[in-house]
Amino acid sequence: MRIATVVLALALGTVWGQELTDYPQKRDVEIDKDYAEDLYLGIKAFNIDDYLEARKHFEHALERRPKDHNIHHYLGITKKYLNDYLGALASYNKALELSPTFINALTNRGILFGMMNKYKDALADFDRAAKLDPAFPGVLAGRGVTEYRFGNHDKAIEHFTRLLQLDPKNAAAYNNRGLCHLARKDNKTAYTDFDQAVQLEPGYGTAYGNRGYVRFLDKEYDLAMADFTRAISLNPRDSLAYYNRGNVFEVQAQYALAVNDYTSAILLSPKNADYYFGRGVAYEGLKLYVQVLEDYSAAIELNPAHVSSYYNRGIIDLELKEFGEALKDFSCILAIDPKHADALFGKGLSYKGLKMPDKAMENVARSLELDPKDVITWLTLGELQLLAGSYEKARGTFKGALEKAVLPKDKLVAVAFLHLLDLIQRTPEQPYKKELEKLRATVKDSGWAFDDLEAWTAGKDIPSDVATAVKAVLVQLKPRS
Repeated sequence: MRIATVVLALALGTVWGQELTDYPQKRDVEIDKDYAEDLYLGIKAFNIDDYLEARKHFEHALERRPKDHNIHHYLGITKKYLNDYLGALASYNKALELSPTFINALTNRGILFGMMNKYKDALADFDRAAKLDPAFPGVLAGRGVTEYRFGNHDKAIEHFTRLLQLDPKNAAAYNNRGLCHLARKDNKTAYTDFDQAVQLEPGYGTAYGNRGYVRFLDKEYDLAMADFTRAISLNPRDSLAYYNRGNVFEVQAQYALAVNDYTSAILLSPKNADYYFGRGVAYEGLKLYVQVLEDYSAAIELNPAHVSSYYNRGIIDLELKEFGEALKDFSCILAIDPKHADALFGKGLSYKGLKMPDKAMENVARSLELDPKDVITWLTLGELQLLAGSYEKARGTFKGALEKAVLPKDKLVAVAFLHLLDLIQRTPEQPYKKELEKLRATVKDSGWAFDDLEAWTAGKDIPSDVATAVKAVLVQLKPRS
C-alpha cells in the first residue's frame, strides 16, 4: 500500500506594524503608573509570544484609558495572534474610529481582511493607507502579504521588491519574497532571499526555518536540521520549528527523536492536526500502533477533512484485518475527494477482506482508471479477476501490468501470474511440469504475497495434482511489502 508522507510547513514573516515597540512617554508614566505598567507588561508578554498574558494587560490598560487608539491597535494585533479574527477586527475598527488616519491600524486591518479571505476589503484599506502616505513601507508589505495569501505571487514579489528598494535592510521583506519565489517553484531564488534575511538579522528565527525548508527539499538534511535547531534556540516556543525538525528526524528514520519534537510542537500548539499526524507517522516507524491510531484519530477530530490521517489509519486497519473500519476511513476520504485513486484502491482491498469480490473489483478498477500507471493496481485487479474465475480478463490485466511495469520485481510478478493462468487453463492431457518450473523460477524472488492460496487451488476446474503442485510453489513466496 502507498503511504502518506509528512509535509513540512512554512512561516510567513513579520510584516509592518506587527511588532510592538512603542513604550509610553514619560508624562504617561508620571500621570498613570498603573496604565504604564500594564502597557509595558503587555508589550513584554507579546514580544515573547505570551499572547494571553499580553491580552490581559492591554485590556487592563484600556480600562484606565478606553479612548487610547494605540492600545486598541495593540489589542487587535494580539487577538489576531490568538486566532480571534473577529475580536481583532473589532479592536482595529475601534482604533480607527478614534483615529481615522492611524496608518498602522489601517495596514494591519488590511492584512487581517486578507487572512479572513476579504480580498477587496484588504485592498481598500491599503489604498486608503497609501493616500495618507504613498511612501509608507507598511502598505507595500501589507499588499505583498495579501497578494501572497491569494496566490498572486508575481504581484506579491513586485510589492516586496519595491519595499526592498525603499528599505534594503528589511529582513522580513526578503523572507516574505522568498516565500513567493518558493511558491513559484523557484527554490534557488527563494534560498537566496531566506539566506539574505538571516544575514541581515541573525536573530530572525522564521527565516532560519524557511531556509531549512529549502534545504530539506534539496535533501540537505543535516543543514536543514541545523537551521531548524537555530530557529528553536531563538524561539523555544516556535511549534513550527519543532514540527519541521521532527520531519527531518522522521525522514532519517530517527523515529524516537521525531516523536520528541512532534510532542513539543503539540504541547505548544495542541490544536494543529498536522502535528498529531506527523507524530503518528513516527510512532508507526516505532511500531507503536496503539499510539499511531490515537494520533491519527486526534488529527481527524481536530480536522475532519485531514485526508492523510484517514488514509494512514485505513492502511493500519487493513493490516490488522479490521476491514470494516478500513472501509469507513477510505469512504470518508472519497466523500472529500471522489477522485482519490489511493482511497479507491484501499476501499477495494477492504471489500476484498470482507469477501465482497464484485465491489472489490469495481473500486480497484476505478482506481486504475484514475491512475493507469500504477502497476500494483494492475496486479491487484488481475488477482481479483483470477480469484473470481475471470481468467481471460485476468490474463489481459496481467499483460497490461507487464507493459506498465518498470521495476524488475513487478515484471516478475506479472509473468508469474501469467504462468499461473497457463497452469490453471491447461487441458487435462497437457503436461504441466514445464509450466510449473517456469512458475517456480519466476516467483521465487518476486516478493508478492500470494495470500489466497486455498482460493486459487480449490477451483473445480483445476486438477488436484496441479493444485497441489502450484500451492507448493506459492508457499515459498515472501509477504508483499
